[in-house]
Amino acid sequence: MNYLKDINDKHQSQQRIELNDLENATFSLLFNPLWSLCIYLLQDNSSLTIPHVIWNEVAYMPLIRPGLTPFGIAYYLENYIGYQNKTALFSLYRGSSPFYTHMYGGIGVKTDELWTYQDYCTLDLEASLWCQPKLQLTSLDIIEDKNYWGGLIGVGGKFMVSSYFALYTKLLYKTKGFVEGVVAQNGLILQVGCILRYND
Repeated sequence: MNYLKDINDKHQSQQRIELNDLENATFSLLFNPLWSLCIYLLQDNSSLTIPHVIWNEVAYMPLIRPGLTPFGIAYYLENYIGYQNKTALFSLYRGSSPFYTHMYGGIGVKTDELWTYQDYCTLDLEASLWCQPKLQLTSLDIIEDKNYWGGLIGVGGKFMVSSYFALYTKLLYKTKGFVEGVVAQNGLILQVGCILRYND
């Protein structure tokens, strides 16, 4: 409800995004292999296999989901590709909004353990490219019915301190624009954190 209030108040338009628009967007989740999780919960199995396709040792799993952006609802097609212990996520998203006449969208890629050194140090890449309306970050920013190109590029690393604990850091550069989980402003971004892992 906060999202609906904020986005409708910001655009001050006769056109609005309503609660039923968000409800209808969740139907895209029905295309995902959630039946596997239901089987796991109903049966006495100790392991869960998520449905995926394997071809020449390459695993592939698509995921379709809705997302909330500062412009309106978007739909994501996330493609997970795995080979040995390496994983890559290729995502595509596209959205439309009653506040804009043009569609907006983008593409992105993230890797996990793209390059490893002796099982305790990894290096990963991240990149995104988008075409979307200008963000309104202050009251002085004017809302325009026009799309702009933007992008993000970055490199990250992970250092395993033990089999249960790791440190990670990521350095990104992005232009002004919306990417899930990343600040909207442009410039250099440094992320630092830790990872706790439980091995059964």
